[in-house]
Amino acid sequence: MFPAQRTSCSNERPPFRYHHNRLHCESVALEQLTTEYGTPLYVYSAESLRANIVAMQAAFAALQPLICFAVKANDNLVILRTFAAARLGFDVVSGGELHRAQLAGAQPGRCAFAGAGKTDAESRRKQRVPLRLNPGVTPDTHRYIVTGSAESKFGLPPEDARRLADAQWPNLVLRGAHIHIGSELPETAPLLTALDCALEFLEALPANWDTLDIGGGFPVQYRPEGSMPTVPEFAKAIAARLQAFPRRLRLIVEPGRSLLAVMDVGAYGYSMTSHYNAHPRPAEVLVKGDSYRLIRRRESYADLNAADVRE
Repeated sequence: MFPAQRTSCSNERPPFRYHHNRLHCESVALEQLTTEYGTPLYVYSAESLRANIVAMQAAFAALQPLICFAVKANDNLVILRTFAAARLGFDVVSGGELHRAQLAGAQPGRCAFAGAGKTDAESRRKQRVPLRLNPGVTPDTHRYIVTGSAESKFGLPPEDARRLADAQWPNLVLRGAHIHIGSELPETAPLLTALDCALEFLEALPANWDTLDIGGGFPVQYRPEGSMPTVPEFAKAIAARLQAFPRRLRLIVEPGRSLLAVMDVGAYGYSMTSHYNAHPRPAEVLVKGDSYRLIRRRESYADLNAADVRE
């Protein structure tokens, strides 16, 4: 892992930095951690998590949203408990993610259960859900993380969603709109265009359609050159749009990597580990000041074989 840059949430000193030519997480040398736990190794900064949570909550304070951490970014129970203790909700897309969030102390009413391709068991849950819209917006980000373009598989064109809004669905109570146009958004304008699409959709529906989920996509500053908009800049622009809407909406925001500050390991980090080439999955460590603890052990070869059915 390379030294981290500041995230779009917090302007505090980066948690990963060199001290006497040795790379540290907070006050712990990474060399010390790799000697004890081996490599590869996932290392998280407790102070960075705290600072990013506080900064995200402060940025959106005027809008009083339900801030839902995207569990797809990391489902470690210690990490999830940190967010639950800070009164964050959770964005989940499967029964397994909901299970992990609830183990960490999440209340079902503070979980946004989204995504397509639900199993029968997941579909039997009584849910109050927004319709995912495809606003036909293509932000200037990597093509593989664009999710709001007309060619994207995610969401429905507003005219199709409007027809679904009038239908009756077993176990589903449709009560809002959901957008998420991509990750690492380099400017606020595409999100605002998608937001206008969602607001136009909601304005044509009854007042009990009172929920707006704007997704996430807030960027992390991976490189020292250039600049990305900050979360407060996104929040200010969103608030200006919502101020003109004729009724108050229940707002949901779904940050992922911008809370974790995962930096050089991409959007999902540990969630993307696998047993490819029969490699046991790595360990995870949480650092707090000059102390640290193991929050997920390194797998062994026995773990590779644990699920096999043997004759």
